[in-house]
Amino acid sequence: MSWLKRRAGPLIVLGTSAVGGAVYRFTRSADRSDASLNPHDFTPYTLVDKQPVSSTSAIFTLRNSNGVSDTESVKEVWKRSVWSVQIKQPQLQIARAYTPLPPTPPDQKHGENEPEDMRLLIRQEQGGEVSTYLHRLPEQSTVELRGPNTELKLPRDIIEVVFLAGGTGIAPAMQVAQALARRTGSRMHILWANRRREECEGGISDDRSTTSARGRVGWWKSFFGSGEPVAQPPLADDSPAAPKGVIVRELDALKKQSGVATKGLTVNYYVDEENSFPSPSEIEKRIQRQPEEKGSRLIIVSGPDGFIEHWAGKKLWANGREVQGPLGGQLGHMHLDLASSLPTFLRLSLHLFSSFALCSCFNTSSASKMDADTDAELATTLSQPISNKDPNSRPDCFTSTFQECMFIVSVTMAVAMTSFLTGSITVMSSFAGRDLGMTNAEITWMNAATSLTAGSLLLFFGSIADLFGRKSMFIGSLFFFSVFCLGAGFSQSGMTLDILCGVLGIFSASSVPPAQGMLGAIYERPSRRKNRAFGCFSAGNPMGFVFGTILSGLFTQVFSWRAGFFLLAIVYFVTSIVAAFTVPRDTQPKQKLDKETLKKLDLPGTALTIFGIGMFCAALSLGGDAPNGWKTPYVLVLLILGIMLIAAFIVWEIKYPYAMIDMKIWYDRDFSLLLAILSCGFLGFPVLSFWIALYFQTELNYNALMTGVHMLPMVVVGLTANAVAALIQHKVSNKLLVGIGAAALTTSFTLAAVQRYGDSYWAFSFPALCLCVIGVDFQFIVANMYVLSSMPTNKQSIAGSLFQTLTRLCTAIAYGIATAIFDAVQRNRATSGYYGNNAVEPFAAVFWFAAAVSVPGMLLVPFLRIGTQGHKGDTGRVKVGVAEKGLSGDDGHVVAAVSEKHAQSDVEVRGGGV
Repeated sequence: MSWLKRRAGPLIVLGTSAVGGAVYRFTRSADRSDASLNPHDFTPYTLVDKQPVSSTSAIFTLRNSNGVSDTESVKEVWKRSVWSVQIKQPQLQIARAYTPLPPTPPDQKHGENEPEDMRLLIRQEQGGEVSTYLHRLPEQSTVELRGPNTELKLPRDIIEVVFLAGGTGIAPAMQVAQALARRTGSRMHILWANRRREECEGGISDDRSTTSARGRVGWWKSFFGSGEPVAQPPLADDSPAAPKGVIVRELDALKKQSGVATKGLTVNYYVDEENSFPSPSEIEKRIQRQPEEKGSRLIIVSGPDGFIEHWAGKKLWANGREVQGPLGGQLGHMHLDLASSLPTFLRLSLHLFSSFALCSCFNTSSASKMDADTDAELATTLSQPISNKDPNSRPDCFTSTFQECMFIVSVTMAVAMTSFLTGSITVMSSFAGRDLGMTNAEITWMNAATSLTAGSLLLFFGSIADLFGRKSMFIGSLFFFSVFCLGAGFSQSGMTLDILCGVLGIFSASSVPPAQGMLGAIYERPSRRKNRAFGCFSAGNPMGFVFGTILSGLFTQVFSWRAGFFLLAIVYFVTSIVAAFTVPRDTQPKQKLDKETLKKLDLPGTALTIFGIGMFCAALSLGGDAPNGWKTPYVLVLLILGIMLIAAFIVWEIKYPYAMIDMKIWYDRDFSLLLAILSCGFLGFPVLSFWIALYFQTELNYNALMTGVHMLPMVVVGLTANAVAALIQHKVSNKLLVGIGAAALTTSFTLAAVQRYGDSYWAFSFPALCLCVIGVDFQFIVANMYVLSSMPTNKQSIAGSLFQTLTRLCTAIAYGIATAIFDAVQRNRATSGYYGNNAVEPFAAVFWFAAAVSVPGMLLVPFLRIGTQGHKGDTGRVKVGVAEKGLSGDDGHVVAAVSEKHAQSDVEVRGGGV
């Protein structure tokens, strides 16, 4: 214990710091979020009822879990606004906005508290992550809401509204009808289009003459080139005796309510499967009014993105956001100008807004602003309203460029944790093995344990971040990583070292989700600044390995293999201090640790991942050293159980309502292909890096410093490759970059495999090391940018976590397979042929394995469809904005409003931001 006495001082300081930090963290006063619905914090609601509307949609009734009534702000928006609430998907850390239905009519009320319940019409769409999550929840589940978010403030002088609703876009229409029912002299016409009759069962149009349009096609068919005329449709279910659906009944109740004080509410129903569609002539008919009518008149469009485009035209990309372009579609073809149907005193303005965005409406006296734009990552700072701020300028959450740069460094160090540790172990493994008397399997498990725990727990910690907050979890992970690195340096046995390496993998996993979430929230819009930030972030994984090998090799040579762990402890202790001063303030509300929260953590899925992949990798690495080889009973048991648990995990994630992974994420073709290609690369990259360093040490007898020097080309080329990729990926096809990366990896592994003992380093090892880092860097940065810039924002969290998880699990599996190959070939060396009696043979076998698994990656590249990424006109991002911001039938609603005002003589289009 003499070593303990010599180091008592530093250990006391570190221990006191850890205890003090923990006491401060758990004893400090925490801000309590309001128990009632508010726009800043998520409030727990209980799902008390799910009332089916059709085979794909239902009305969700939610009640405040704390029994608190609505605030005055919520009651006020019902009177004058179209508004929404955000629902959080806890596993993915994303939020979507939904438009509440009006309170239950008095004659249908079931109790005194019914009007305070939140009712939402939600359709379960294929690939809809939030809608799928909600539809799988049983009653009495907890759902978290935030709001209200005002999307449109109705002008005080409103006299008429024509509302075009598509599908669940009827919800904002009913909100407008509810608000107008309180105003004398106003009137409203709803034109509600659905694809199937079941959505509006029993609905009878008030104007039967306009229920159908002969010779027309549905709005969705117009995008696929179908222009065939349709036959006169039958008037299905238009009999007064037909049973009425729940939405139709509530619309009838709104008609009765509106008829008392206003000029009335009319509703026309259109069903695509019955070939009935709203026509421009019906709108023109309703806007033909007398000049003496003074006041605001609106045409509002709400529905899926295709519905909006059909009626109001396409959106454009400007100032880093999607905005409504010039008035187009059917409304544009109607020529709503001074010379046609509108009186000379009317002014027409088009506004496009969604549940997430804000538009300036009508004039300055009636302009409305949404409190905050939502952020799919539940940002650490409150999101800002739409602005024309240059996306290349410094984010407002940073007070200086220096703070921003140091923040980027800290999050890059977080994603580099696993690879930094892996690189360090690579050059010190043989020295630690000799010092502690470790077997080949124990040496391999130093790296495999880190990758296994990091990969298995990454998704789990994405949910945990919601309990403790991103900033505190991020800084805590960095600090405790440094503490356990210090402990690993004091290990006295191989088993202890393997276990501590596994613990280090846990903290590396807990640092990545908050780091990636904060970065994605701060740099939300495509820009050159975002490209550089994510280029640095993406460099963390491959460059962490490279710097780990160089620095650890130097310290191992000068001191001992233990110094490599002490180096990591110092680096990440300093990083935790830097992060404490540079990470922006965390405003994300923290959840309570209760039974419902534990369900959302998906502990069974996490356990299946750890034990399944752990047993599988253990069987692969132990098979070579077992007494009877692969026939040894415990090897077979571990292998079979591992495969069974992995299969059970997949089934569990498909069935469990709180699953960590929504399997529909794989429907994104380019995402699936990129991960498949990246997996092929990461099955080979760590194998080459680890075994070529081991070859330098064991066969060429290089010391740790010389090993690091021979690995140095990876540093120089890796930095250059990342810089080049970050600078050109918005100009050069990213498909080409991925292809270059795949070809470079295969060539690299092949060069390493064909070299023999005594061959020139410059002819084989040098180009192999250069090409492998080019390949993995190009693929990594393209895939990372695709996840965080070109995928729908509501899929970024799960995609980013899967992206990081897969690379680590591939590393763990690759180590297991490569160890089995190495041991098998080492025991049965060839005496003739190319590798006859050559010391490189077992290493070459491992490199041939890496080359073989990289070939499928090259074959998949032609099927990619990605182009350039990361610029203001990023076409992928534009497509994303539509899906994320509520413009699709996936979840939520989108609304476009056309308003008329007198005393003007122009027609203009105003940019409502989306």
